[in-house]
Amino acid sequence: MESQIGLRYLMIFLIQNDEDGQQNLIATIYPNFDPKYTDWFYLRERGILAPTNDDVDKINSIILSILHGDVKTYMTCDTLSNSNDCGPFNDIKPPKLLYSLKISRLPNHSLDLKVGAPVILLKNLNQPIGLCNSTQLVVSKIEDRVAEAKVISRSKVWRNRRHTSNQFDTL
Repeated sequence: MESQIGLRYLMIFLIQNDEDGQQNLIATIYPNFDPKYTDWFYLRERGILAPTNDDVDKINSIILSILHGDVKTYMTCDTLSNSNDCGPFNDIKPPKLLYSLKISRLPNHSLDLKVGAPVILLKNLNQPIGLCNSTQLVVSKIEDRVAEAKVISRSKVWRNRRHTSNQFDTL
């Protein structure tokens, strides 16, 4: 009897491996996301940890579709050095196959962003000022070759740093 009750509660939290399951996960973690996505304190308290990069891509796509505005796609560099001496790499053209690869610890070929999208750093960019792995940010401006984001979380390094800003700093 107790195991059946426990199983019922477990089924409530079980995420189905389909688009409805991902929609339900987003709705559970980010209730009322559409009106609240501009509230940085709301975003700072939430996050979804996914087991695979494919799951991350699907969840990101769903969340971007909820946000207002146009999607900007940033692409990785797809040319080799301008140097004349590239050795055995002189005749290599980046094949489309490389663009389709999604390998752990390597960035994807393209990155879709919208203003207001929550993002998380996956690498340490500048530890002394708190731009470390798992720092939460919100995209605040998008241009042709660069995106601007505001830090919404504070790392231990950031809390120990003296600063004059009383709320959020821009990257």
